[in-house]
Amino acid sequence: MTPDELKDNWRKLDSASPLRSPRLPAEEIDRITSGRITGARERLIGRYRRMATMVPAAGICCLFPLLKVFPLWVFFSFLGFYIVAAAMDWYLWKGIKGIDLNCDGVEEVARKARFYRRRHHQFQIVMIPLAGIIIGLMCMSALEIDRYMLYGILTGLVIGLPAGLIVYLRIMRDYRSMM
Repeated sequence: MTPDELKDNWRKLDSASPLRSPRLPAEEIDRITSGRITGARERLIGRYRRMATMVPAAGICCLFPLLKVFPLWVFFSFLGFYIVAAAMDWYLWKGIKGIDLNCDGVEEVARKARFYRRRHHQFQIVMIPLAGIIIGLMCMSALEIDRYMLYGILTGLVIGLPAGLIVYLRIMRDYRSMM
């Protein structure tokens, strides 16, 4: 058999193989190589990174105009709330980032995902009542200042609760896919 015949036979076997993967479209290959297709771990890392950096910064910046309106203790209670929330999100961000999908086995990844999901819920058990107390105190303070300020706080609550629930459900979906 000549080398040319051998090459032809290899090409015939390759094209007839049922195990041969289908060719992906060029735009799908571009999405994969550019990093736009991400897994649950990368989505969790991105969400926690945003929550640890951008949310506290935005919340504190929104509080500065209210410094003239609300008592100083309201400002410092919200400042403390955002600092604690940022620290908790930073802890979860670094923890999820520490999960090594290449070295850890499936059982180890699932165990760590369960651990950080449980930690997320523990942080929520602390932060949700704290936020409720702070918002309640703000509402009582707003009643003394202006009732329209109370309407603004309640509107923010009505908009913020569904937005927070959507983010929570997405985070839990990512945790479930890691387990």
